[in-house]
Amino acid sequence: MSLGNRTSLSKRVPFFSSLFGFGRSDSDKRHRSKLSSTTRSRHLLSRPPTMGQGNFLAIFPRRFLRRLLICLFIFTLILTSIPFAAYQYYLRHPEPPKHHKHNFFEALPWPFRLYKENYYPSPIKPEPPEALPDLLAAPWAGSWKLPPLGSINNQRYTQDGQEGVLLKLHVFSTPHISASKRRRLIREYSPMHYIPREYRHLIEFNFVLGRLPLIENVMDPMELKKEQEEYGDMIFLDGLKGGENMNDGKTLDWVKAVGRGKAGKEAWWVVKCDDDTFPLLPNLLDFLLSQDPHTPTWFGTALGRWVGYYYYYQGMMYGFSWGVAKTIASADLPRKFVETNYDEDAKMGIVMMSLPPTPKISNRLSHLQPTNLTDPLQTDPILRLSELAAKARGERKKKDYSSPYPNPDPRTGLKKIDVGRRMASLFDWYVAGTNKALCWHGLKLDEDYLQGYHQAAKRGKWSPPSWLKKYQR
Repeated sequence: MSLGNRTSLSKRVPFFSSLFGFGRSDSDKRHRSKLSSTTRSRHLLSRPPTMGQGNFLAIFPRRFLRRLLICLFIFTLILTSIPFAAYQYYLRHPEPPKHHKHNFFEALPWPFRLYKENYYPSPIKPEPPEALPDLLAAPWAGSWKLPPLGSINNQRYTQDGQEGVLLKLHVFSTPHISASKRRRLIREYSPMHYIPREYRHLIEFNFVLGRLPLIENVMDPMELKKEQEEYGDMIFLDGLKGGENMNDGKTLDWVKAVGRGKAGKEAWWVVKCDDDTFPLLPNLLDFLLSQDPHTPTWFGTALGRWVGYYYYYQGMMYGFSWGVAKTIASADLPRKFVETNYDEDAKMGIVMMSLPPTPKISNRLSHLQPTNLTDPLQTDPILRLSELAAKARGERKKKDYSSPYPNPDPRTGLKKIDVGRRMASLFDWYVAGTNKALCWHGLKLDEDYLQGYHQAAKRGKWSPPSWLKKYQR
């Protein structure tokens, strides 16, 4: 066959059909198989590729082109699936709170973030947080001694005659009838079931309630008294604003009661939990035992927080070391600040910014204004010098009190641990699995709580470290 015949053959076969080997007769295939590689190379060199006919692709190996087209197809498929995935999210969460929509767009893949500022602009960043002078003057959070743990063979007690516990896990509840039903459900399907009996005395699992007069949908005080006599696992806070509240100071009054010995035993770790949250105690204990309880520590999840507030951890569950609780409790916080209606978890974030400084820094703060004491840029000598140097160069240093500040806090020594998706709704696609999650949130319905309880069974019971065996009963 002449070169001209071969050229006319190549013109008759579409390029992309020949690329994948279809649209060609058997005789054509046999004919092309007889062509030597040298003849093909000479043929390509004799006829330069032209853009108009698309033959410029002929300079690439067909194997490369096949893989390129497959990759382009996969990329297109993924790109077109992003809107579908976002739509499915909105089907499950049809009306996300307005102040969470900014976070929602932050969690989406990057193409959707391009539209974020057009539809949901970033909230206004907060001003410097309010200084709490009495808390700033309190003992440093790392100066408190840990309470000794107790066992049946080696009784060890605190100054109040009580043995210490490893963890205080307090579930926030109310005197309402509906809350009483949830307490019964939690007792029957308790997170404590996944702790071996010989170690349960190391965990204080209680409910925290205020007091309300006998009105509609509120339990009779005598019924509450009977419930307490039967179970003995409720802590009542007197003097709460309105008798019972969520965002008007209940959490800070609870910390005050805990640190002053009016809410159970002393503990290495103090954790607050909502009653629609299921804590996975085996994972939580392993996490806490991996931390140093002597170090001032605050842990929780910032996932889904509103960036218009000061930096904080979500209120579903968060906790701190014993020293942090003692320091907050030792201060007489202004009642106006405590009882101001403000999301309780965000208010706790403000409190963490007003913790007293470490001993190494406290003697260097006399020249600073009290209103600036909560600003790490104002109170840490190294950062303060860098800020002054930036001003000397005519630069403006941006302050963002909503973003995570230095960790550990250079002024207070506070270690902040953001566990991320290890604390999330059980029904969120990004929530951690049974072996990693510290808690599951959003269990409003009884069947949802039971689902969390039974799913936690896959993790199994807690296996304590060997050094804790001397504390077993």
